[in-house]
Amino acid sequence: MKKSMLVAAMVLGLAGLSFAQSSVSPQITIGANIVSALTVTTKSNMTFGNVGAGTGAVTLNPQALASGQTAGSFVVNGNLATPVTVTYSAPADLSDGSGHTVAWTATNLIGFNQGTVGSATGVASNTQVTLDATSGNYYFWLGGSINVINGQTPGNYTTTFTLNVAY
Repeated sequence: MKKSMLVAAMVLGLAGLSFAQSSVSPQITIGANIVSALTVTTKSNMTFGNVGAGTGAVTLNPQALASGQTAGSFVVNGNLATPVTVTYSAPADLSDGSGHTVAWTATNLIGFNQGTVGSATGVASNTQVTLDATSGNYYFWLGGSINVINGQTPGNYTTTFTLNVAY
């Protein structure tokens, strides 16, 4: 009888354990890093200046401009000390709008998080740069070369260069 009561007590005890529920409440943290909207401002358009027909290759180096040249420049502004991805592609040749073209090669895009072109270094497409920790700025300067052949039709030749920047 003691044995039966012991077995009954064990069964009831185990039954009680099987009905005992433990409760857990897992938690996760939900967050969002809200960043400032990016702005890109064109500071100056790029110009090779007056170039004579037949001159051949003319290079514009933003860190060593020749007389009459202006480097194309942009300033990006966004969240302080935040990396951004820069992408761009080579623009089409320069055109006078009536079918005449001048061969163009973008030789370098350089940048620095301060407005000092002398300290700028090359920025390849599809790379990251970090916006300045104080101003949120990053500056870009564009250089390149054109090839002006003999008999080139005189005129104002242009093309566009598009810089894409994203967080």
